[in-house]
Amino acid sequence: MNQILSTEISKNKTKTGTIEIKKILIFFAIVLIIFGLVLVIKNAIKTYQTAKDNVQVEQTAPDVTIDQGDEEVQLTINHDKPITKIIYNWNDGQDIEINGNNRTRITQTIELPNGTNTLTVRIVDSIQSIATIQKEFTKVEEDINLSFTLVDNKLKITATDPNELSYITYKWNSQEEMRVDIEENAEDKTKLEVEIEIPEGLNTLTVMATSSTGKRKTKKQDIEGVASPKVSIQQDGEYLIINVKDENIVTLINYTITYTQKGYDQPYRINLTAHEPEYYNAIEGLSVKTNEQNQIIEVEYRQLMAEKGENILSLTAENKRDAQSKYEGKCTNQ
Repeated sequence: MNQILSTEISKNKTKTGTIEIKKILIFFAIVLIIFGLVLVIKNAIKTYQTAKDNVQVEQTAPDVTIDQGDEEVQLTINHDKPITKIIYNWNDGQDIEINGNNRTRITQTIELPNGTNTLTVRIVDSIQSIATIQKEFTKVEEDINLSFTLVDNKLKITATDPNELSYITYKWNSQEEMRVDIEENAEDKTKLEVEIEIPEGLNTLTVMATSSTGKRKTKKQDIEGVASPKVSIQQDGEYLIINVKDENIVTLINYTITYTQKGYDQPYRINLTAHEPEYYNAIEGLSVKTNEQNQIIEVEYRQLMAEKGENILSLTAENKRDAQSKYEGKCTNQ
């Protein structure tokens, strides 16, 4: 009996042990399956992420043309993607940004500076792709024009420029430099004129004109200054005594008496090159003096005033070298 019980107990123990082993094996199997599923899922996610990262939006460069005009460049951009902004600068200087407003075609004009300069343009599209273009441009600036002309024994300096002028400086020989600025309220700031006295003899004039943009033009020229005739007017009763002297030969005397009370002009003209000096000495009221070459260097003329009252004398005397002297004053015939 005891032997039978012992045998039964041994069988039960064996059976129980087998069940426990099965449970353990099942547990480990489940764990392995779960671990395997985790690995598979992780690999799947990694593969998906890698595939996603490898998918790229095709990047295409915009079509850009830059045309140069006289005063500006024209930028034309065509793109298959919306353009968010354009950024440009000259010579790596300050950036200027333009809103693209998601357009696919943009035309923009950019002011062209003087000289040789490099334009850098950056185009940013909707996928933040940046296209960069660089191009060099040269704008040849038109020179300032400087000219000298004689006006009534003075020299007129004229400067012109397509842009605004700023000032002119001038000097004779090594004398102090003089400066003339353009007036702030000048109607035409592209032109500046200055009249200056010409010293006697041969002298060197140096003139520099400067524009508002800093452009400069210098002109140097030798100019011979000629003394003008010396004119003196005296009154002797109803006569005017006109005296003109000039070592450079007196050639012409033009004068007009304006009779103010009667309201009319009486012009006179004495051409001193039409005849020999002796001819003029024979004219009543007219006398001339000559140099060793029998050329007239002094003229005196007594002019009778035809009308009473206050009158105006306007006179121009000229010498052989076209230098002139002008006189204008009142004369009264009592």
